[in-house]
Amino acid sequence: DGGAMKGDKNAKVTLVEFTDYQCPFCSRHFRETYPQLDNDYVKTGKVRYVLREFPLESIHPNAYKASEAASCSGEQGKYWEYASLLFSNQKALEIDNLKEYASRLGLDRTKFDAALDTGRFAAKVRRDLADGDKIGVDSTPSVFINGKRARERTKEALKTAIETALKDGSKKQS
Repeated sequence: DGGAMKGDKNAKVTLVEFTDYQCPFCSRHFRETYPQLDNDYVKTGKVRYVLREFPLESIHPNAYKASEAASCSGEQGKYWEYASLLFSNQKALEIDNLKEYASRLGLDRTKFDAALDTGRFAAKVRRDLADGDKIGVDSTPSVFINGKRARERTKEALKTAIETALKDGSKKQS
């Protein structure tokens, strides 16, 4: 609950990813692994993909505000496009940049800026962090498939885990 969701909400498999927009491993995952999973499983209705925020502030000082900005964009229906911009511009995540990315996507800047400036989604990001802490997230990206942590995050390993979950028939949600 609380994350950006893509796919059939009644899919047999739920994949939850905890991400950090300044994490180079998260960026690589988003560019190289996510598109294949999206194409093979999400768009076919087999998997519901949920992205939750897990900014590691101690090593990524701009990640928290970037997480808030992603949620601000989601309010206007552009979460996934905005996330892509964040991952493509990890070295430019200062507030002015975050607002510029909203303009690039044609978002209503008055609404976006107000949400970002007031911290409207700060509590949501904190909730994601707390939920991640409760289930043992200690690095990003952290991926859970039907509630079970996927230790291997390669495309092949995740596809295998998804196929196993699809055959299992059990459905858990994180």
